Amino acid sequence: MELTHSLKGLFYKHGSQEEIFEKKKLYPLKMYLTTKRTRSLYFDDKKALDEVFKIMKEQSGQRDFKDFYSVSKLLGSGQYGKVYLATRTDDN
Repeated sequence: MELTHSLKGLFYKHGSQEEIFEKKKLYPLKMYLTTKRTRSLYFDDKKALDEVFKIMKEQSGQRDFKDFYSVSKLLGSGQYGKVYLATRTDDN
């Protein structure tokens, strides 16, 4: 029997900080199933983590700002935030 799972509604976080386990560097990919249930996948290769993260984003339909724009320089800042110059990547 083949099992399939939907990635809709799944939130995940790219592990930016490696963890040490039994003298090995591991790179985590944390998945949030609900507010109280999480799962973590650990990779011993950062490139493998990046590739799986990219595939999960594509398959789940999740996109973020950096998928559409490249940010180049800070234009200004104020009390409530910062303003950056951004270029839409499709226009390049």
